[in-house]
Amino acid sequence: MTTDASLESPLTNFSVLRMQRDILSDSTVGFIFTNRQSDVSDYYRNGGVDLFFRPHDQWRMRAMTVGSWSPDPDESDFAWYLSNDWRNDNFHVNASYLDIGPEFTSKMGFMQRRDIRSLMLDADYEVQIRRYDVRDVGAMFTGNYLLDHDNNLIGWDIGSGVDMLSESDDGFNLDFRRFFDRVEESFSISDAEIPAGDYEMNQVSLTVFTETSRPFSVFGGVDVGDYFHGNRLSIDIDGQWRMTYQLAIETRYQRNWIKLPESALFTTNVVGTRISYALNTRFFTKLYAQWNDSAERASANFLLNYIYRPGSDFYFLYDQGWDTSDGFKAHAWTVLSKFTYLFTL
Repeated sequence: MTTDASLESPLTNFSVLRMQRDILSDSTVGFIFTNRQSDVSDYYRNGGVDLFFRPHDQWRMRAMTVGSWSPDPDESDFAWYLSNDWRNDNFHVNASYLDIGPEFTSKMGFMQRRDIRSLMLDADYEVQIRRYDVRDVGAMFTGNYLLDHDNNLIGWDIGSGVDMLSESDDGFNLDFRRFFDRVEESFSISDAEIPAGDYEMNQVSLTVFTETSRPFSVFGGVDVGDYFHGNRLSIDIDGQWRMTYQLAIETRYQRNWIKLPESALFTTNVVGTRISYALNTRFFTKLYAQWNDSAERASANFLLNYIYRPGSDFYFLYDQGWDTSDGFKAHAWTVLSKFTYLFTL
């Protein structure tokens, strides 16, 4: 893809090459290269290899390494990732390590932060009961430890919980989480400021859900706990109504109550609706609308997807945004189309 020059940016080309090959009985090896280059000799490139190895039905391993290069030596570095996943009928454990160098750059991707070393462990145990309309009960543990490349502690996260699933696939999860976050620079939320410093916080979450294949299903969650040096209560309600096998309507509402010592109680709200309609097995449409009062923004987009042959698609998208800070004013709109064509060698 090439974008034309403008007052804000020069003419720029975006290119991606991705290759993947099956190996052994159930494993893959892959290669990726991305290039963002402008007509003023600036470029940002990433290249890497990845491996998915499945030596056994219950054992999966993943590995990845990728580098970044640009004319600026402060934007050239490496990142790599390793994970080991094992499960049987009752027990599941996943351990992983992620390392992103201090100068690693990804201008055609997304990463939350760089200069990190992250150790993660997730484990859960499920047992079948088959009594009193209860099918499964389980327990889980999760932990994360985060350092920079000078071995300074950035954060940690530890949690445990229990869950239950009924014979009808309804259930609930109850989780407790304790975490540490180091805020290096202060930032603002509404009219309040979160000062730089170290924060240890606790959070309790309860989630209740019904089986999603029913004509009407519900997901609801409540989170309560610390929010930096204050407190937060959050509710999240999702409902899905399958009116026919072709038409489904999904709604979501999230509300947060946040109280910080130096400010009055303030709230945030997010409301969203998605309508999906399938004309047939090859023609799909979706309409999604959302309003976020804290961002003072509303948006809506319409997507059309036509599968003109197996593995090959045509997409059409219209997106519209509105600024709601002073009334309801159109902010920006976008029209996109995309073709994909699958061929095998």
